[in-house]
Amino acid sequence: MTISEQNPLDGQSILYVDADETTRTLISRMLSKRGARVAAVASAGVALKAFHVQPPSTVIAGQDVGEPALPEFIRALQGENSPATPVILYTESSLQDAAEIPHLFHVPRNAGFGVLVKVLQRIS
Repeated sequence: MTISEQNPLDGQSILYVDADETTRTLISRMLSKRGARVAAVASAGVALKAFHVQPPSTVIAGQDVGEPALPEFIRALQGENSPATPVILYTESSLQDAAEIPHLFHVPRNAGFGVLVKVLQRIS
């Protein structure tokens, strides 16, 4: 097994935002074990400040991002900062709610990126 297979996130900086401390801790540890440098914060407001100080490779937003709410957080990330920074969202929302997620993003023409929504099945 090569080093890159052991640590697929080596060199990546991830800004992770979730209000739940337990979730933040678990996800942060999991990403760190795979080689990422993780800044885990409890609110979207703190995440935006952290983004300005050190823009990450990727932003991951959990189910509860606090204030500002998710739509405003996404718009702020795309508007004030780098519109090309990948943003990963996860939620327990229904399929109907998931269909609305792409509308949160403004994707400029010929920007070379888009939005993919993948609904994961809940394991009971």
